[in-house]
Order: sequence, then structure tokens, then C-alpha cells
Amino acid sequence: MLTEIQKENAKEFCSIIDVLNMRMKDHYNKAAFSYVDFLENDQTKETNLTYGEIVRKARRISDGMRKKITPGDAVILLYPPGLEYITAFFSCLYAGVVAVPAYPPVTSSMQYRLQTIISDSKSAYFLSDSTTYDLLRSYMDIESQFKTMKWLLTDKMMDDIREPEDQTFISGDDIAFIQYTSGSTANPKGVRITHHNVLHNLMLIQQSFETTSEQKGVFWLPLYHDMGLIGGMLHNVYVGATTALFSPLDFLRKPYRWLKILSETRGNVSGGPNFSYELCVKKVTSEQIKELDLSSWEVAANGAESIRPETMDRFFDRFKVCGFRKEAFYPCYGLAESTLIVSGSGKKTAPVVMAFNANALEKNKVEHIPDPDSKSVLLVSCGAPLKGNHVIIVNPETGHRCGANEVGEIWVESKSVAKDYYNKPEETGYTFMAYCPDDGDGPFLRTGDLGFLFEGELFFTGRLKDLIKIRGNNYYPDDIEDAIEACHPSLRTGCNAAFSVDMDGEEKLVIVQEIDRKFPDVNRWEVSDLIRKKVSMRFRLPVYETILIKHGSIHKTSSGKIRRGACRLSYLAETLARI
Repeated sequence: MLTEIQKENAKEFCSIIDVLNMRMKDHYNKAAFSYVDFLENDQTKETNLTYGEIVRKARRISDGMRKKITPGDAVILLYPPGLEYITAFFSCLYAGVVAVPAYPPVTSSMQYRLQTIISDSKSAYFLSDSTTYDLLRSYMDIESQFKTMKWLLTDKMMDDIREPEDQTFISGDDIAFIQYTSGSTANPKGVRITHHNVLHNLMLIQQSFETTSEQKGVFWLPLYHDMGLIGGMLHNVYVGATTALFSPLDFLRKPYRWLKILSETRGNVSGGPNFSYELCVKKVTSEQIKELDLSSWEVAANGAESIRPETMDRFFDRFKVCGFRKEAFYPCYGLAESTLIVSGSGKKTAPVVMAFNANALEKNKVEHIPDPDSKSVLLVSCGAPLKGNHVIIVNPETGHRCGANEVGEIWVESKSVAKDYYNKPEETGYTFMAYCPDDGDGPFLRTGDLGFLFEGELFFTGRLKDLIKIRGNNYYPDDIEDAIEACHPSLRTGCNAAFSVDMDGEEKLVIVQEIDRKFPDVNRWEVSDLIRKKVSMRFRLPVYETILIKHGSIHKTSSGKIRRGACRLSYLAETLARI
């Protein structure tokens, strides 16, 4: 039986704008989004944005953009967290301009990322607001690459009140936006995503989450990140619901705020990477737990990085007293090149966690162990490939399909798969145009991720480029990093990197680990020795060198993933912030 949303969307929308226009007609005065600002003493200030206001403001801005920018050209969105990002994004779509989600640079790594985006996208414009412009103006005077950029300030454009022109004609094959990859294994690449790509992926999310216009979402994930932009913002518009947003910095400072908003708004849909659930377990106090009611939470998406079964167990054990149900967990797998989601667990069913032989996995073999023992490793299923997504597992070197019990590269065929990498024909051909030599089936998207299918479930095991190969065996850095974190209380969770380096023709294991600033006098020799012993006992691997570095200095992506490749380069260049 079709849901209300599925019946509506069976009309075959051509673009995201078609969806927004329909939502505006049906829910003109309904709050599409609310933004929660945290003030002193954790008091909050809430600002609402209705569907009617989104359309009205976005079309007014788009009218001003047409005077400056040719349809099809790219413009970089540069806003702090807030509702302005939403109207700016939709104004680009109304004007037929290609939106490039980004964010104001506040660290050197962010500055480098923005410079990469400017150079790669060939954009000549920033779309921003006056406050951000004033904050960055002094920096712009120093950086020559920023000097050439022109600024369109949407708050100034809103002052020109006039009746906007009709929207630019948009087809489903037009590029809606360019989503830059996280850059965890290489420099960020611009993924060109069409309106049809987005609409297909939003349909998959809606069907899998079983969401309706009555849902209430809560998201702290930034809107320049695909999980926040598509899962938090566009999915909300697709179903005509209401979502509460707040700053990722407010979450990181006090993870309790995430759960508090969910509790107060009776939120149904939310999510984040694995580390966000771990942070709640560690930072939310017993007194704060007494104030929470999480019984309304139906979809707790967990993706964007490796999913740890221990984290889900700890989160459930700590918050079940608040009404949180294990069935709410929604492990999923996706990537920017496939717009967002590829696979997901079933709603209202507990996550599938299975034990596999660790030694066999090191040799790319899959051996299920019904009763976990010391030789097994627990893996969380990322669910089954969603309907319309065709997933195969292949040998990454030959492209031939793997056997039923083999680990290989995950390849995806779907209408959600993006058009290409912008201005990178060679990488586009390799990544987006893969064909299986066994039967000529394709084209497939090479994900660069390793995993396997078992009993219809997709299991992710690691990034192909991050795989550590020593003495003929394969080791996943996630496993090594997870094992290390419990060695000593001074080691920061989610802030370490394991990688290999070539020393005299032989691959050697190197560990980089942040030390919490609360332990200024830690005995680094003792900590290093504990790490070495743990790795030796668990993996039978010698550690060539352990580098302990300062709090907050490890290389990460915008979504919090460790950039192991960058850590490796910094190690070789001797530029790590050693303590």
C-alpha cells in the first residue's frame, strides 16, 4: 500500500524545486525548519522558517543572482550554521545556478579545503552574508586566491524588495549541486549531482525510514555535509515535515543538547557518525539522563564511518532508562558519489551484528562464527542494499566478482549514482564507469570501500586505500585504532591513526595518537609501551613507532573522520605536533 508521500511523488517530479513548490502550496504556513541557538546557562532561542518563507526568500535572492551569474555556473555557499544556508541553497536551484556547499574556514585545514574547492570548481562567486564577509575580510586581504572572488551577500539582496521573475527552467538531468568529498584518503573531489540523482535517493530514504509529513527531525550535522544536507535538510522538504537544527559546535561542546532537543520536540528521526553516540555515552551525566525522554526516537541513523557494536551496546545500556529502544538504531552505508544512502537496516528491527573469524578476514575470507570466541570479531551490518541499488563485491585488482565468502571492493549501480567528478575525466572514467569482465555488466561505481555480502546484508570492513598490508596479511586500521583506545585514560577516543610506511623495502606499522589535555604530565614511555603490547597481543604485529601528539592536532575531515593519508604524510615530513 502506497503512503501519502509515495502517492504524491509518483507524479515524477523533475527537480527538487518542483518538490519545494508543492510543499509550499500544501504547507505554506507550516514550519519547515526551526533553528535552536544556545545562549548563556543553556537557555535557548528558537527561530522558525516556514515553507512559504523558504520559497519567497529564495526566489527573491535568485532574482538578484540572475543579474550576476549565468545559469549552470557554480557559486560557493559560505555561511555559519543557521537558516540562511537553507534559503541560499534553494535560491541557487531557482536560478539554475550550481550550488557548492562549503563553510567559513576557521582552521588551516579548512582554509586549504576551501582553496581546493575554489580552484577545482572554477567558481568566481561566494554566496554569503554580511557577518561572514566582515569576519573573513582581513583574511581575504592576505590570501591572494580569495582576493579574486566576488561576494554576493544575501542579506543585502533581501533589502531589494520586488516581485521576482519566473524561475529558470530546470530539467532532471541538470546539475543541482557539487558535493565535495570529505578528503579522508585524498584531496576533496567535486561530485556533480543531478536533480534526478537527489530525487531518487530521497525516495529511497523515505521508503526506508517510512517517514511522513508528521515526522519531527533533529539534526546537528552541518548542512555542507551530505548527511546533513540530504538526510537532514532535503529529506525533510521531500516529505513536508519539520526539522529542528542546531550548530555542530553546540553539540560537540555539550552532547546532551542533542538528546535534550530530541526529548523536548518528541523527535522521530536523527542520526550521526558512530563517534557522536560514543560522545553521548561519555559526556551525558546521570543527572541529565533523568531529564530525557527518548521514547519517540524511531530512526537513529548511524553512518559516515565504521560502526562499532560496542558503541551501540553502551548507548543502549545508558539510555534505555529514557525509553530509547535498540530497534531505533539504523546502521547504514553510503557515500557522496551515490548522492547519499546505498544500504540500510530495516526500521523497527534491531541491528544485525555477527561474529566472523578475524584471521580469515585478514586473508579476505569470510567465515561466520555462530558462537563468538577469542578468534572472532564482531561486525555490524549496514543493512541490505535498498531497492533500486544493485551492489556487487569484486576483486579490486581484477574487477572479477568475488565468491560468496570473500571480501572485496563494493561496487554500486543505481539511479542515485552521481554524474561524475567535476573537471576530472580520468578519475570519472575509473570511478563511475566500471564494468565487470565476467559478464560485461555495468557501469558500476567503484566505491573504494571494502566489504562483503552475507545473508543479504552488506558489511563494511574498511577503506581500500587505508588497508594495511604487512607480511602477506591485511589489517584494517579501524580495528587497530579501536583496540588501542582502552589502553590508557589519557588517550582521546576517535583521535588516532594506524597506517604503514615503507622502511627499507618492508611495510612497518606506525601509530599516531592524541593525548587528552587533561593529562599534561602523562608518562609517554609507559603509554607507548601499553599500545605496543596491546597491538602485539591482539594482532600479532610489531609497532615500528608510536607518536603521541597534542590534543586537537590530528588530521580530520569536516565530518570528523580521520585523514590517515594526511597523518602518514605529516609523519614522513616530521610535522606532527608531538608532545
